[in-house]
Amino acid sequence: MKPNQRLILFLIPLLFLLSSCDRTCVISARAGKEFTIRLDSNPTTGYSWQLAEPYDENIIRLLEAEYTPSTTKRVGASGVENWTFLALKKGAAKISLKYARPWEVNKPPAKEKVFLIRVR
Repeated sequence: MKPNQRLILFLIPLLFLLSSCDRTCVISARAGKEFTIRLDSNPTTGYSWQLAEPYDENIIRLLEAEYTPSTTKRVGASGVENWTFLALKKGAAKISLKYARPWEVNKPPAKEKVFLIRVR
């Protein structure tokens, strides 16, 4: 591995603000370490991030999914959903999330995100 590649891998933060990522994002994590996916969210609209399909629980485990409201006092302001996972062992897993209203089961989600997790 080239020195620049090692430096890039070293500088990858464990906390990801991935709302700027289009539809598919790649996350590199170390076994035994936590990583957090942060997604813009506004539950006042009825929408929330949900798992779109099961992920490989042998590779990663969901520790917590929580909403953090905006610090602004504006009514209806959006905040951030934090999904914290633990990387269990080396391998790859896929996290598929959808931004949808839970009661609209036959309607396509407003947004979808896929995270490809590489645990080393």
